[in-house]
Amino acid sequence: MINESKKLREKTQQEIEKQKLLFNADRSKTEGIIFDEQEENIQVKDEIKDLLDSQIDDPSVKYDLYYKCVESIFRDYLPKGESSALIREEKCTFLTGHRLGNNGIRGADSRQDTIADMRELLTLLHDWLGRGANPFDLYTTLVEENERRGYGKPE
Repeated sequence: MINESKKLREKTQQEIEKQKLLFNADRSKTEGIIFDEQEENIQVKDEIKDLLDSQIDDPSVKYDLYYKCVESIFRDYLPKGESSALIREEKCTFLTGHRLGNNGIRGADSRQDTIADMRELLTLLHDWLGRGANPFDLYTTLVEENERRGYGKPE
């Protein structure tokens, strides 16, 4: 009789726990509290939902930045050959954060980098064009920037 009563209480406790889990399953785990000092109030805001509602990535903008801007500048101002390949390697490292491995695999695609990084590269290219568009100057600028970002030195 005592064992049956104990089992019944355990079963009831398990049911209560299940009901709590099910009840809380739909509640947001991403809510943040925002203190508005000017209005002197507190707001609860679902931060993840706000991120998902905003457009994080725009493929057409990335395409334009990469092909119509970055690559256009590289085609128009860089010489053909080995020096261009070295500069393009630094450009890819800048955009991906990865150096080309010994196996020839980078593990990332520079065309898929963030819009912000592409715009930063365009700023560097714009400054470079203003300094006379010397390919060696661009190479050293990109190498220094990649080292500053912790991407390592070229081999």
